[in-house]
Amino acid sequence: MPRRTKKNDDGIYQRVDSHCWWLSYQDRSGRQTRRSSQIPIAEDPAGLKAKALRAALMAAEGVAPTGPDPHQGRTFDELLLAYLGEVTPTKRAPERDRYSAKHLQPIFTGQALAKIGVAEVRAYIKQRQGEGASAGTLN
Repeated sequence: MPRRTKKNDDGIYQRVDSHCWWLSYQDRSGRQTRRSSQIPIAEDPAGLKAKALRAALMAAEGVAPTGPDPHQGRTFDELLLAYLGEVTPTKRAPERDRYSAKHLQPIFTGQALAKIGVAEVRAYIKQRQGEGASAGTLN
């Protein structure tokens, strides 16, 4: 079996012989399960869709999610992915959400939601104002 080229602590990894993300988790009986996500790495370079799929598979099996720090909570990336996947498609103008996500993600990616506070949001607003964004865009 080919060696893993990049392993993440969050249960997704890349294999040398595959262009897709691979998932790893323990099933209800405690056996290690490894399977392809069928999600191309080129389509999901950060692995957000693969992480969401892994979480959904674990929930379907009744397995508690695991990760680097289970007490850390959800990340901004998980929230953004869930929002764009569930709420945005139902809107008449989904482009606005995608535009906002394009600006928010580089700033807040990888951060736990519990650690994003007033100071971080104000710094983001100040940065966007410096780029010439209007007040209506920032609301």
